[in-house]
Amino acid sequence: MLKGTVEDLLANRLEINVNVITNARSLVVTVETIDGVPTSYSYQILEPEEYKKEINNIKENTYTFDKLKIDTEYKIKVIVKNKAGLTKEITRIVRTEKVDDIKLELNPKDEYIKEGTVTITYPKLDNVTYRYKWDEEDFTVVSEQTITIPAKNGTLKVEIVDGEEKILWNSLTINNIDTLGPTYTKEINMSNVTIKATDDKSGLHATAYSCDGTWQSSNICKFTVAGNHTINVRDALENEGTAETINIKDAPVLGNLIPVEYKNNNWVVADTSKEWYNYSTKQWANAVLLRTGVSKSKGQTVTVTGSNPEAIAMFVWIPRYEYKITSQYNIDINFIPISTTYTDANSSGYRVHPAFTFDSQELSGIWVGKFETSHITLSASTENNNLQCSNNNCANADGLRILPNVSSLRYNNISNSFYAIQSMDNRLKLSGDLHQMKNGEWGAVAYLAQSKYGINKEIEINDSSTYLTGDGDYITNVNQSTTGNITGIYDMSGGAWERVMAYYEPAYNTTPDLKLPWGSKNDTNYAGFTAQIPSKYYDSYTSTTSAKACNGKECYGHALSETAGWYGDYSYFVSSAVPWVSRGGCFADAASAGVFANYYHWGNPDGNLSFHAVLTPTA
Repeated sequence: MLKGTVEDLLANRLEINVNVITNARSLVVTVETIDGVPTSYSYQILEPEEYKKEINNIKENTYTFDKLKIDTEYKIKVIVKNKAGLTKEITRIVRTEKVDDIKLELNPKDEYIKEGTVTITYPKLDNVTYRYKWDEEDFTVVSEQTITIPAKNGTLKVEIVDGEEKILWNSLTINNIDTLGPTYTKEINMSNVTIKATDDKSGLHATAYSCDGTWQSSNICKFTVAGNHTINVRDALENEGTAETINIKDAPVLGNLIPVEYKNNNWVVADTSKEWYNYSTKQWANAVLLRTGVSKSKGQTVTVTGSNPEAIAMFVWIPRYEYKITSQYNIDINFIPISTTYTDANSSGYRVHPAFTFDSQELSGIWVGKFETSHITLSASTENNNLQCSNNNCANADGLRILPNVSSLRYNNISNSFYAIQSMDNRLKLSGDLHQMKNGEWGAVAYLAQSKYGINKEIEINDSSTYLTGDGDYITNVNQSTTGNITGIYDMSGGAWERVMAYYEPAYNTTPDLKLPWGSKNDTNYAGFTAQIPSKYYDSYTSTTSAKACNGKECYGHALSETAGWYGDYSYFVSSAVPWVSRGGCFADAASAGVFANYYHWGNPDGNLSFHAVLTPTA
């Protein structure tokens, strides 16, 4: 009787409490009995829908729901029954724990890197798999919670999975690893090469530029000697591009000449790996021909004056250019590569100056004698044709000089001066073609002088009555040079008149019965030629009107009709009676002298006529 009473009492009593331990991916539900005797336990997830689950009528008072979603709210129900069928239900709202995301850290953190690493930090979870992969590669499974791997450009995908289910994931796209050298293009302007560089891989631009292996911050390589040179680029990570060899034909072609620059009141051998001229600042390139037996090294002084100077000739480089005369006294000049050739004016009105075509050879420039030509013994002679040169192996040519502060050589007809220069070239075995200046070559110097690269105003007259080159003090008389400084060409205005190799071709055949040789005037052979010289050595004029003198057309670049009357300079042209051209005026011509002055002469010996020399470089 007592026993039944106790059971009946327990059957009607059931009190419980539910405890839930939350984890990231599981809920541990424990039922605590307060009163009564439970006989079965049921556990349910009611929400969210995709995680609904029922575990009914089990004996255990604890159940673990696993493989749940992290940081998610769940509605659970616990149902407890006793033997008599009495039930007790408890519903709870709980949330799984939040965990850190998978962390990805690229090091170093610079904008661009050459190499680096990625550290992956997974949150701690049980019974899961850690893995990663690059782009379309297969996944790599790892056991460590933190790993460090080499970085590369692409997308890194990291995951935590449970079987096929992705639990957590993250990704990192990297595009700032730069292991490729920059790509580049180049623009060649005379001897300057401008490098334009970009990096197709990451956009990282070049920060250093190589000119013949020397790295610099400027993207302009100034190659000061013709020949093969190398260029390259390097970015901030010191990735180098592909070196390229280029051939510079537009720098001064030195050959036998020694490059010099004026420093500390002396001419010294220039370091051609550095800037030794700059036409933009009117600093023209100079070079010397040394006396036999004299040798000089970079930085050493070269004497050009005195009783026995080490140099026997000085030259100045006139770079290849195109020109356009925009108005009186205004000549626009662009330096151009040797590959730029056209005969007539281009669409912009520019013409390649004709002096840079020698015979059929296109030239990158010409070397022009810095002073009127002189002679170590014959400059003082007043004897006509004192050179006695009638061929290109004349012994008296050994005394020719192109130096400052000495009397120029005069009293020779034009054939004597022509063959003397030819002999100097032949006997010294120069690299190039040394010849007496042609009128077109005179024009090339005159036009450059009258541009922004030259003195760009009237050149002062050399008023030395004793015909001293540089007016006897070339260092002081810099306004007599084509640049207004010591790097220019002197004796282009005043001093002696300049014979140039320019001839009115019909003159010698004006009187056929006389059977005069080429170079004669209409009735006399004052010039002294016995046969016609090669056409590359003279300008042939076919009209006595300068505007039509080049086969019926204007002689562009010759400083004739294009510049007639500039600065009030003489402007007289040839005829059959006076078929040869002279330039510059003499010391006594005052305002009528000048670089644009042109006159005529017979070709005869004269105490008021000298000449400049020109050296065209070897192809």
